[in-house]
This record gives sequence, structure tokens and C-alpha cells, in this order.
Amino acid sequence: MTKSESLLRANMHTRIKEVVEDVLKAFQLLEECPHLKPLVRIESDLAFRELNLVLEQFVRSEAQINQILKNYPGPEMGAIQCCLETILIFLNDRWECIQGTDAVYFHYPNSRINRACLLLAQHLATLLETHPYLLLMPSIKNLYKGELLERLLSLNFNEFIMSDDTHTFIEVGPCLNAADKSRTTTLFHTDGSEKKLTENETQRIINHSLEALYYYDVIEYSTQRLQMPIPPNSSNELFKALKEQKCHMKVSYGRKGNQKLAETILRKIKDPHELVDIMTSVLSKNEWRDFIGCISTETLARIMLEGDALAYCIQKSKNYTGDADHDRAILFCFSEIYWRQREKEGEHTTSAGWLPNYSKKWLSYNYTHSLVDYGKKWMGGYNKDEKKAAVEVLQSFLISDVELGGLPDYLKIKKKEAVEGALFEGDLGMIASQAGLIADPAYFQKRTTGLLSYFN
Repeated sequence: MTKSESLLRANMHTRIKEVVEDVLKAFQLLEECPHLKPLVRIESDLAFRELNLVLEQFVRSEAQINQILKNYPGPEMGAIQCCLETILIFLNDRWECIQGTDAVYFHYPNSRINRACLLLAQHLATLLETHPYLLLMPSIKNLYKGELLERLLSLNFNEFIMSDDTHTFIEVGPCLNAADKSRTTTLFHTDGSEKKLTENETQRIINHSLEALYYYDVIEYSTQRLQMPIPPNSSNELFKALKEQKCHMKVSYGRKGNQKLAETILRKIKDPHELVDIMTSVLSKNEWRDFIGCISTETLARIMLEGDALAYCIQKSKNYTGDADHDRAILFCFSEIYWRQREKEGEHTTSAGWLPNYSKKWLSYNYTHSLVDYGKKWMGGYNKDEKKAAVEVLQSFLISDVELGGLPDYLKIKKKEAVEGALFEGDLGMIASQAGLIADPAYFQKRTTGLLSYFN
């Protein structure tokens, strides 16, 4: 390498480093978009932290970058790409993970991580002489060619969705406009193929945003009344919002997408405290149900139980920290695991469980009333519906503002004394009782000695 080439490579390193440092400074001004769905917010928070670490590590690896630039045998552009490899890998890996979920760029373009990635890609694109979208969504360059690719690269993120197979993009405005002109509620692809949209694709176009939904409602109303013309300005609100990137987004992949995103988020989480940290630092308590509902039973059990039995984990003192929200979240997860396990079982959990209820048929009421209550507790006599009601009350208590030790009072205030027997019986009873135990400061003073130390 000649002296002039060496000087050029040295200048190149300075330029690359300055670009990345400018991006990091710009990141400090980015705030999270309000009203994101819980899972999208969690992914945005975790990915934004990870991206910051990747960029900070890149800035610190000055010697390594200099070595790459000095020894890279190929052209300048290849050297730049090699230097930026860790950053490009992050963008590629994230794209692979978020496809088919609501975290994708074109569903929630205003999430903090999506704005951060776009900002980063725009800066890197000037170095690599490419389009930002090709860095954010690397697979599209293999799917689209020629005019179709150029058209996609000219669109804002909120102007299109992807097909179910992710092989085709569908423009929101033109798709609805074509239905408007044809006086039909049937929607078609916008790539010239005249292929009808699937039901899921149709719903994503219709519910793309409040503006799109309004436009489709007008089309549907007018189409059902053939002699009624569609108002000429009915599309204005949608096209203005698309152009100004101010759509009130509603588009979603639904439950399947939520489950995929939840699994993506949790794949690196290995213990209960990491999961609970997400629940308590990113979500409000009222969002716990929806979040946990998206996690598969296998994944939830893997994280929370770590291979042990539920009853053992409930009593394991190291699961509790004394922080009220943390411990509530732990118990909430245990109650969800309990119910998912109980739901798969029969009406009663023991072969003798039917006896207390059956006794009503052959003993007097006064006698059986106390017998049934006593027998249910010791014979597993609470049926599935009774246990479900008890779980729902316990979970409602855990997301409330009532102190952890206030469960008995909570039952009275909410007039839920009827579930008390089912609530304090079996494994569910261990969870409910544990709330009272860990609410006492003495619990944490004693847990390193005596019987509690066995569960550490």
C-alpha cells in the first residue's frame, strides 16, 4: 500500500468514527414513542440498549479498526464494510427476528429503536453508498428487482405493509384507492399482479391506521349503497397522513405475531429476575396479563421454574427481594404457571376430590355444609371453575395497589370471600400464603437461617 493510500485509509477511519459518534449523540435525544403496545415497547427498550452497546464498543475498538483498514487487501468500500461488520450484523439479526411481528419498521416506525436504526442506517448509507432500507432490511434486495425495488425504496415506512409470506409489499393508499375507484370492498395487491389479498393481509390494510380505517368504512358504506357516490375528499385524510408520516398506526400481526415477538424477546432470558425486571421497569402492572399471555407455557416454565417443581420454587427465598413490585411480579408468574398446569388436569386433582360435593346428595344440609368446606380443602375438592375464579382474584390483587400482606382484607373489600377456600388450597394456596409471608420484613431477616435457608 502506497503512502497516499495509507493516508486515505487513516482519514477513512476518522470519518467512520465521527459518523458513529454523531449517531450516539443523536440517540441521546430520542425518547420513546407513547402508546406503544407492551411487547413492542419491551423490544424497543432492549434493542435500543443493545444497539448503544454495539456502537460504544465500536468506538472503543480503534486499534482493531485501524488494523482492518491497514491490512484489508480489497477496495475501499470493502474495507469500510468490514469495519462496520458488527453494526451491520446487529441490523441484519434484528430484521430477521422482528419480521412477522409488530416491531417491524413499517408497523411502528416511530418506536425509539426503529427511529434509531433508521438514523444509523441513513448515516451508514452515505459511507457505503447504498440505500438505508437495504441496511435495515437486507433480505429485500433478494426479493425485489428493478422498478419494484426502486418503488419500495421511495416509500416511507408507514406507506406499506408486507404480504403474509413477506415476499411482496402492499401500498396502503393505492390499495384502498383502487377499491374506491372499482366500487368494491375486495382488496388486491399493488404490484400489478391483480392478486387478491388474503384475509390477514386485508385486515392489516383496513386496520393499518385510524385514517385507513375511516377511508375503508366510507368505501364499504358507499359500496353497499350502489347509487350513493363516494365523497370525493374521503381519501384526503389518509394520503395527507401518509405523506406527512403522521398516521395513527393500528396495524398488527395479531396473536401469532405477539407470540413470536415474545419468544424473540425472551430467548436470551435465563432466570426469573431478568423476566421480572422487564415487567417492572418497562410495563405497568395493568399490562402484565397481556404480556404473560403472549409467552408460551414452555418458555414461562423454563424461566421461572429453572427445572424445579412449582411448589419448590414458590418457597425458594432467593426468588424474592423485598421489593414489592418485583415480588408481586414473581407471584403473578407463579400463579399463571399454576393455572396453565391446572387447566390441563381433570375437574378435580385427586380421585377423592368428588367426595365432598357428592356428600350433599346423601347427608342433611347443615351437616354437609361444614363437611363440604372441610373436605374440599383436604381432598382436592375444588373444581376447575372454582380454582380459575380464585386465580383471577389473586392476579387482580397482585396488580392492585393493596399491600402484599393485605390479601384477606382485599377479599372482603371486593366481596370475594367465596373464593377463599379455593384460593388457599394446594399449590395456589402456597402462592397466596407466600404473599403474606414476604410482606413481613422478618421473612428476609430469617431466610439465611433455619428452614428457609433450605430453599435458598
